[in-house]
Amino acid sequence: MKFDDFLNQAWNDHATQANQVADKLSNGINLIENSEQIPQLAQLITHVFGEHLGRWEDGVHVLNKLKLIPSFEKSSESEKAIIRSVASLELASEKKQSIEDLSASDQIRVLAVAASALSEQKSPEKAHKFFQEALEKAQVGIQKEDPANRALAVAGNNLACSLEEKVDRTSIDTELMILAAKTGRKYWEIAGTWNQVTWAEYRLAMTYLKATDLVQALEHSQTCLELALENASPSLEMFLAMKHWRWWKGHAAIRLAFLKP
Repeated sequence: MKFDDFLNQAWNDHATQANQVADKLSNGINLIENSEQIPQLAQLITHVFGEHLGRWEDGVHVLNKLKLIPSFEKSSESEKAIIRSVASLELASEKKQSIEDLSASDQIRVLAVAASALSEQKSPEKAHKFFQEALEKAQVGIQKEDPANRALAVAGNNLACSLEEKVDRTSIDTELMILAAKTGRKYWEIAGTWNQVTWAEYRLAMTYLKATDLVQALEHSQTCLELALENASPSLEMFLAMKHWRWWKGHAAIRLAFLKP
């Protein structure tokens, strides 16, 4: 099997077969043909062992195996990707207390990934803390081309999605959910395309719906539809935008009527 085929299959299966995929990830290391493929697998290893399983030490162990293959190059982006991934898992598990030895950009990326993992592992207070720290560091000023922008956009989207699906959301969860969706929207504007911004508006609408803020949900669903129309969005995305806008408009009108004094 080629590396790309293995990676695609693992991403397809990981959500429903996380443990099985985790057990096979070491095999994927043997399929790596060049240094550029190392960060791709490191991302998947961190995601599966962190967000899905909370198996922090196992994840670090597999990540360190990446340094032993012939394609590994010291002082390359591949090594930096491994360092960031290990730091995210160790920070989430409290094995690592400080990441000040990393660059500002890498600190933001590590904190964002750790926050996503902790949210999935039912540690909302720590997730909120790390996510806030990432945002505070980003306020100091990062360039538009800095990968930290995309990391914050992805983390915001993932956090919001995860918390929307949570049945027993606390007030802290809801606060983090809204912050995450807003962050995703802000940083997709910087690091993404109009299509990703459109979906970020969709995410905000869903988040506010789950937070029972129907006014905001309707507003963002309207913006989502407007962006889709403005950019001649593909038919599926247009259908989803129109479907949810119509549903929210009718649903919100009914709910708001009952809330009026």
